[in-house]
Amino acid sequence: MFRESSLADILEGIPPTFSRKPKAKYVNEGDDVILECRLVAVPEPEITWHYKDVPVISQQNIIVATESDMHMYCSVINFTKIQKKQEGRYKIIAKNREGEATIDIPVKVGRHIFVISFLHITYIINTSSDGTGENWKKRTT
Repeated sequence: MFRESSLADILEGIPPTFSRKPKAKYVNEGDDVILECRLVAVPEPEITWHYKDVPVISQQNIIVATESDMHMYCSVINFTKIQKKQEGRYKIIAKNREGEATIDIPVKVGRHIFVISFLHITYIINTSSDGTGENWKKRTT
């Protein structure tokens, strides 16, 4: 006997499979940054983000969120004014009873560089996000 089935009835399960793989991020210190990952899984996966092997949770300038629509999931880390100390590899791990998938996302945080020329003297100033001059060079042209 034949009956109509939903996708969940047909599929016993799907291991987490990334449908949108994020690329490395190159950003300036103080930028707002979003790391986003999309995946499919049945049943619902447990999704965690890690930085230096420690789970990332919402705190200070970081918001971690996951949304779902049926069997599709979107998980993000949203940095408000990212800091140099937050540079490194972020790992997303998704697992359910069918399996596990992971992806590493490198994040490189640069500093703002200003070049000022005045009366044949050039100053190159490398600053932090709070505007303090951390490193500067003087060149005569």
